[in-house]
Amino acid sequence: MKFDSTVTISIVLAIVALVAPSITAIINNKHLEKMKKLEIKEQHYKNNNLHIRGMFEQFLTDYGKYMANQKYSDLENLKGSFYSLLPYVPQKDLPVFQEFFDLLVTREAANSEEIIVKKVIPTITKIIGRL
Repeated sequence: MKFDSTVTISIVLAIVALVAPSITAIINNKHLEKMKKLEIKEQHYKNNNLHIRGMFEQFLTDYGKYMANQKYSDLENLKGSFYSLLPYVPQKDLPVFQEFFDLLVTREAANSEEIIVKKVIPTITKIIGRL
């Protein structure tokens, strides 16, 4: 049996023409799947950063309200904000926040102002900058 080269080439091209779209679709789907995973990861990262930033902003807002009114209810809100952001404060920065909180609990608001301006706000800025 003798093979004609034109027929052989035609058969090979026909098989490749049938298989190529399937291979292209598989490669394309894998790429789209990877891109979707990256998008989801990026969105999660953005949402997490916004959440953490919002917690620190709420903490500072609650501190401002407490300093303006010196009401017990404002102090309770500030304590809640303080405890909710503690998991996001690095271990090495916890003493600064603890010193600040101790002054609040003992109701030494005037002294807490100096600490928040000189220590707490720069620490918050550092934490947010690392996000």
